[in-house]
Amino acid sequence: MRSLVILFALSFVICAFASSGDPHADRYAQQLKEDEFAANEDVVVTQYGTIKGAVYKGNRAFYAIPYAQPPLGSLRFQPAQPPLPWNETLHAKVYGPGCPQHCDLPPFTCTYAGTSENCLTLDVYTPRIANLTTPAPVLMFIHGGNFIQGGTGTILYNADYIANNTRVVVVNVQYRLGALGFFYNANVSLGNFGIRDQTMALQWIQSNIAAFGGDPNRVTIWGQSAGGASVAAHMISPSSYSLFDGGCMDSNPITLNFNTLDLANQLSTRFANILGCSPDDLSCLQAQTVDNILSAQNSAIEIYPLHPLNAFMPWLPMVDGSFIPYQPLQAFASGNYNTKVPFITGTVNNEGLMFIDQAFPTPVPFSEFVAIIGLIFGPVAPQVLNEYPVPPSQYNDTRSVMSTIGTDYIFLCPLRNAIRQMSNYSTNVYYYHFNHAFSNFDPWGPNYPECVGYVCHGSELPYIFNSAEIGHLYTHYIWSSGEAVLANQISTFWGNFATSGSPNGPFPVTLPWPVYQQSLDQDLEFETPSVVETNYRESYCNFWDSLGYTWGN
Repeated sequence: MRSLVILFALSFVICAFASSGDPHADRYAQQLKEDEFAANEDVVVTQYGTIKGAVYKGNRAFYAIPYAQPPLGSLRFQPAQPPLPWNETLHAKVYGPGCPQHCDLPPFTCTYAGTSENCLTLDVYTPRIANLTTPAPVLMFIHGGNFIQGGTGTILYNADYIANNTRVVVVNVQYRLGALGFFYNANVSLGNFGIRDQTMALQWIQSNIAAFGGDPNRVTIWGQSAGGASVAAHMISPSSYSLFDGGCMDSNPITLNFNTLDLANQLSTRFANILGCSPDDLSCLQAQTVDNILSAQNSAIEIYPLHPLNAFMPWLPMVDGSFIPYQPLQAFASGNYNTKVPFITGTVNNEGLMFIDQAFPTPVPFSEFVAIIGLIFGPVAPQVLNEYPVPPSQYNDTRSVMSTIGTDYIFLCPLRNAIRQMSNYSTNVYYYHFNHAFSNFDPWGPNYPECVGYVCHGSELPYIFNSAEIGHLYTHYIWSSGEAVLANQISTFWGNFATSGSPNGPFPVTLPWPVYQQSLDQDLEFETPSVVETNYRESYCNFWDSLGYTWGN
């Protein structure tokens, strides 16, 4: 079946800025000189040592701060250990490397400083000292990338605007990816290292963020795509309950189950065997080169006939009964998660588009479409085909309908199902639907032409960070007047939420965001202008609710 493996193994990518030139270097050049700011405004003293960062006109930034020891040698495939203290001042003025990966993301989305196993670092953005009169709330961001790629060292995740305009301390965290992050063997390796890394970053925040002007008692976790799945893991993990006070989960492909112990063991065993190691021979695995590990983690992926969707995101968190005790949809339905924290969550309008078109660069005829639906949905496939009929004019190319099904079944409708359940347990849930295609420039680059004029996966990120215009001398990206309003609006919502647990204050908003109620089924549609909408795609989500979200898992 043509390109089926590619379809299910395709990485979750994020939108990015494709251009010539170097906006990163341009940003470094904007750092103020020491005689342009107060003495020692660029210096903080943590429990591990002194750090010297960068001061900009509106904020401070401290890049590539280690929150754990490098997971090298005997620490590979093991839980992260606290960093060792340093005696000399740590200079933190430039991005650090991302974790090992083969990055297929568009230009300026892959990590700027390359990759290294010495990657368990975080970037801290704060307001200027004059605006830190009281401890500031903290917003910890977890990047996406299908748990196999991505990092913090990119213009897209630059948090200057949020820090300066909403008086929030932003912490962007990196974590181990792929096999290095999620290898499991019951005898020698606990697994879930990528999520355990994030937990250690949260612990670092509790102990150190006050030195940067942050308030450890007001920490909100926020992630997109795989980062959104990570937020779900922390909502479920008892180890994280006391470490955060709010959650924001963007575009989580929540239908996709976390690995079971059995599936994680099968994947890890194949991975080890490809490397010529026994899966419980840790010394053999720790002796492998990074290149060999990256190659083996891709070769180890298989499509399970009973679990075809697992190949879509195979290296991911694992339900182990203790650290992560439940599957996300199961936890949200039963109240077995951190119900005490307020929550923002939502999706973008065309989540599935880039994945379908990248997997199938040429038309998919109707016969192949029917076979794919049959593989995933088995006995209920006829009902799916009836609910999503292919117009005769599209029989030669069904990718548009495939994209819509992917959006509804993987992202939108299971999320609506989850928040309906969460509204019975959680304090407050705020639901959004991002529905604005870039109108003043094309940020997708030559490899993602299908996204031009559509709202592809990740489209919300440059608005929340309000980062599109950073490096504009090279990218030539300038918001339209409506987009500038939208970026300020959505960034303010996120900053407000980190501050108060409500997106509606303390900074004023022009459109109040209602708390989700199942009886009203309202969300905030982010557009130009934004509106409150009701019963978005209600009949389709009711259909999927009736079938359930176990098909393909």
